[in-house]
Amino acid sequence: MLSRVESAVTHFLKAGTFDVSTLGRSADKLSRLMQACKELPGDLLRDEDLHSVADWVRSGLNPYDSKPQKESCGKSDAEGSCDKPQQSNLSVDPNSSNQQFVDTTTAKPVIADRIKWLHSPAFDPRPFLADPVVRKAFDDPETLRLPQSLWIKRPVGRVHCSRSEVLKLATKWDQKGALRIFPCDSVNHDEAVGIFAVSKDQDWDRLILNPVVINGRMQAYSNYTKSLAPGCLIGLVQLANDEVLRISADDLAEMYYTFSVPDARAKRNCIRIKFKPHELRHLSAFDPSLHSSDCYVALGSLAMGDSLAVEIAQQAHHQVLQQLAGSLRECERVSYRKAFPRGKFFEFLAIDDHLGLQVVSRAAWRNSQPARDTEVFHRAGIAYKQVGLIQHPKKKRRGVVNGTFLGADVDGLAGRVSAPRHRIGLLCFCTAILARKGCTTQKLLSCIVGSWIRVLMFRRPIMSIMSAVFQEGVGKPPNQVFRLSQQARNELLGLCILGPVAQTDMRVGTCPHVFCMDASPHGAGIVQVPEAEHVVAELWRHAEQRGFYTRLEASAASLLRELEIDAEPSFGQESSLHLLGPPSFPPPKHLREGYLFDCIELFKGEGNWSLSHAVGFKVHGGVDSNRTHVAFGDLRDPAVSYELRSLACRGVVREWHGGPPCFTYRTLRRPRIRSKAEPAGFNPDDPLTREQNSLARQIAFLF
Repeated sequence: MLSRVESAVTHFLKAGTFDVSTLGRSADKLSRLMQACKELPGDLLRDEDLHSVADWVRSGLNPYDSKPQKESCGKSDAEGSCDKPQQSNLSVDPNSSNQQFVDTTTAKPVIADRIKWLHSPAFDPRPFLADPVVRKAFDDPETLRLPQSLWIKRPVGRVHCSRSEVLKLATKWDQKGALRIFPCDSVNHDEAVGIFAVSKDQDWDRLILNPVVINGRMQAYSNYTKSLAPGCLIGLVQLANDEVLRISADDLAEMYYTFSVPDARAKRNCIRIKFKPHELRHLSAFDPSLHSSDCYVALGSLAMGDSLAVEIAQQAHHQVLQQLAGSLRECERVSYRKAFPRGKFFEFLAIDDHLGLQVVSRAAWRNSQPARDTEVFHRAGIAYKQVGLIQHPKKKRRGVVNGTFLGADVDGLAGRVSAPRHRIGLLCFCTAILARKGCTTQKLLSCIVGSWIRVLMFRRPIMSIMSAVFQEGVGKPPNQVFRLSQQARNELLGLCILGPVAQTDMRVGTCPHVFCMDASPHGAGIVQVPEAEHVVAELWRHAEQRGFYTRLEASAASLLRELEIDAEPSFGQESSLHLLGPPSFPPPKHLREGYLFDCIELFKGEGNWSLSHAVGFKVHGGVDSNRTHVAFGDLRDPAVSYELRSLACRGVVREWHGGPPCFTYRTLRRPRIRSKAEPAGFNPDDPLTREQNSLARQIAFLF
């Protein structure tokens, strides 16, 4: 075990020194994250305090070590002990509304000169949109518009750009044939888009359109996006000691902006600023006969932010490679919810990124021996030129053994894969600041924890140390500063310590055992059985990597399951047979009401059951006939019946209690009108019997 840890740490340290340029698009986010951490109340860490932080983390590993080496602290006895960091001056009142607006977002104002635009929209994706729904929606986005009653209400997107910069941006588009101009009266102003930029690298930004309103009015659709392959799946490759992972990759330059789109789709991209005709006369896209009134400028290509853009791009790229290059065979393609390929070649596709991994012997690698990867990427290059897609020359890789691909730092010689090591180091530093200060905001903590989730996808068992951090700040405003619990601080320190070893060793063998476990709030159990390695390897190949939405099974459902009666699913997919259609996990926002009542009593009579539960619970008023104090009155009233059905379908009442109306079903009634042998009544046509039977059926329907 010790040698494994040393091996992982050694590999982490081989990343060496770095500067801003090596962090790529993450540089800006990490810089903002670090600044946000330093702006929290408490002692401010300086660069020279790094050694002190490291010593503090080290001393925290062994709570019984009360005599750390004083020379590691750099302080004399007069200045204080190094056993723990000095107490922070932080004073956070948990009941106060102390707000600290820390900038953890990546959105930036748009500066036209920082937006690179080298290529014209020359690629026509229509021949490669195999899905008829997407093909039709590409030409006419209105085919996916929802009925107005289903629109999601959202605030309009802001234009993070000055008027003059928008005109400069429009001029840049115009020079590349990517500008469209539409009269304002032909566009719904509420659906015009906002824009902002995110950092791409040290010199350039990426332009993002924000059509939040119109996206909320369109039906979401996903088909080929389900085939997206994240970098963490590279860790499923297995290498023998004499094998090397050879890597080839392509990144399509400005892929979205090379898509040619029809006017109907370009009209979705109108920027939410109105221009006078004289402001646009210098543009070649301006037509005096059409643009005689106020106009919008619009992007005449596929826009980042369009709700269908990822589906269109993924599908078109997939079909180009499949139809013209013979790539992406089902036996070689890697994606979520799909068994990992058996062979020696693995192909990944993620929008504009195309990655191929070839397992070869060391001798074949040294001799540059051709294999399946050589054929695939040679033919892919020809296909791109044929359709007008452009390979990024600086990101084109052929036959390399290390690099960063799809967010994964891959070393094909060492057989290691992890998140980019430089970014892990900076994330550890930010997390250590947070743990030392002992306070944060919900927004900042969410950003830190979310970043760690991506890192730990390469070593999932480490996620088990995170528990309290998911509960911190629940119910607090996103920018309110609050104290972290000691458990949460310990977990953050644990992430700092284990972050460098969050790696996947592709040379590790297959465990010759199959494990099975189950857990509940009261206990857990795990069993194992020996099995042949090739059998375990095949089972692992089919293992679910993405996970499913899971929830703790309700006590009633657990009891039903013990009785072998089907109940609500708590894991994975449900049966396709549903009276009201397939379920949605998690439920849509308009159904996430939570529990409005803890319990409700139907035909409550004197209501003793409700009274006994009224202490500490929120009890519904109940239902009974001819009682004025009951909230819902008579169940014979259709309005009352529909309201109860609504409560049941929405799942907003924890427990229902009731039975048939006692007026005719009670055993002491005289004269008796029904019996156990004839529960529907001796004379079902009798008006009273018919009425009471109807109420009993409604109760049965609700339960």
